[in-house]
Amino acid sequence: MAREKPIKLNFTKAALAQLVPTDRRVVYHDTATQGLQLRVEPLRWDEAGNKVGGSKNFVWLRKVNGTVKFKSIGTFPDLTVEQARGKAAEQNSRSATWKTNGFNGDDPFKHPGGLTLGGLLTEYVEHHVKNHAANPERAVPETEGMVKYLPTLKDRRLGMIRRADILRLHEDIGRDRGHVIANRVVEFIKRLFNWAVETERYNGQNPAENIQRFHEEKRKRYLQRDEAGRLLRALRTEAHADLRDFILLALMTGARKRDIFSMRWQDVFLDAACWVVPKPKNREPYPVPLMPRAVKVLQHRLEKRKENNPWVFPTTAAKSKKGYLQGIKKPWKRLRDDVQIPDITMHDLRRTLGSWQAERNVSLKIIGTSLGHRSTASTNVYAHLQLDPVRDAVSLATDAMLAEAKKKPKQLKAGK
Repeated sequence: MAREKPIKLNFTKAALAQLVPTDRRVVYHDTATQGLQLRVEPLRWDEAGNKVGGSKNFVWLRKVNGTVKFKSIGTFPDLTVEQARGKAAEQNSRSATWKTNGFNGDDPFKHPGGLTLGGLLTEYVEHHVKNHAANPERAVPETEGMVKYLPTLKDRRLGMIRRADILRLHEDIGRDRGHVIANRVVEFIKRLFNWAVETERYNGQNPAENIQRFHEEKRKRYLQRDEAGRLLRALRTEAHADLRDFILLALMTGARKRDIFSMRWQDVFLDAACWVVPKPKNREPYPVPLMPRAVKVLQHRLEKRKENNPWVFPTTAAKSKKGYLQGIKKPWKRLRDDVQIPDITMHDLRRTLGSWQAERNVSLKIIGTSLGHRSTASTNVYAHLQLDPVRDAVSLATDAMLAEAKKKPKQLKAGK
C-alpha cells in the first residue's frame, strides 16, 4: 500500500482546532518537535445514524534501531500543544541516550504491561495488518475503526485491563449496538492480546479469554418472490443510476458490496461475459459469470465512461482517497422505503442469489463457487469447477428474478 506524503504543520492551539475530521484518518507531523504527530480519526456513523469518531490524538512515532516505536500521548484539546511537545521530547531524549550507548542493554521502549490498548492497536496495524493482510487497503481502515468501540479501555495499560472490564464492555456494546458487534469486539481484543504475547509486547494473561459470547442468529434474510418483483420494477424508473446499476449487478452476480463498488474495467471482459474479482475478502481471485442483463448494465456504463477512468463506479467526491464509490446510503434507504422492504440490506442482495439457486436444487458446491466462497477444505474444490455450470446455475436464479418483474404487481395493504 503506497504511503502518503507526510503533512507537516506547525502545531498551535488555533491550527489544531481548525482541523476537520473526514472519512479517513489524517496524520499531521509537527514541524517543531521530531516524532510528534496528531492523528485526526475518521468521522463515521454508527448503525443508529449517529456521528462517532473524529477525535484528535497526539502520538509519538519514530524508527529507533531499525524498529518503529510508538507511544500514545493524549487527546487534543485535553492535552495542550506544549504538554504534547514535552512528552514527545522525553521520548526523543530516551531514544538519543539509547543510541549513544550503542543500543546496548534493555530496550527502554519495551515495557511489558506498560503499553496501552490503543497503542497496541496501532502497533498491530503497523507491524501485522499492513504486512500480512491479504488486502491491506481494506483491512487497515477496518482494524483502525475498531478503536471506536474501546473508549474506556484504549488509554489503559494492558496490565491494568481485567476480565471484568471485558465482560462489562461486552455487555454494554451488546445492549447499545447489538450482540453480533459485541462478540466481534471481544474476539478482536482477544486477538490483540494474543499478538502482544506472541511478539513479546506483553507477558500477562489475556483478559478476553473464555468470555461467553452472545448467541447469534445467522441472518437468513433475502428477497422473496414478490419483493424481488417490486424492487426490479422500481429500478425501471430509478433516477439514481449508480444505485440502479449496483442493485442489478449485486443480484445478477452475488458479489460483495465492496467488490462491486471497487470494480475496475481492466477486470471486466464483456466479450467473454466474465468479471474477475482480483482482491476478494477471501484472498483468492475468482471469476464471476456475467448474465446478459449484467453485461447490458456494464456496456451502458462503459459508453458513459469519462477520460478512461479505471473504475466502473467512479466517485466525484473531491475528498475521496480511493476514487470509487464507498456507499449510497440515502438513495438506498429511500428506495427500500418506496418498495416497502426497509429491512433488506445490501448484503442480503448477495444472499438472494445463493438462496434462489438453492431453491432450484443447485449444488452447494456450485453455489459456493458462484459466490466466491473459500472457507473450508471442501470449498477448495470449487475453484477447479468449470465456469459454464456456474453460469448455468446463476442463469436459473437471475432469469427467475427477472420473470418476477414482468408479473402484474400485487395490491399492497396500507401500512405494510
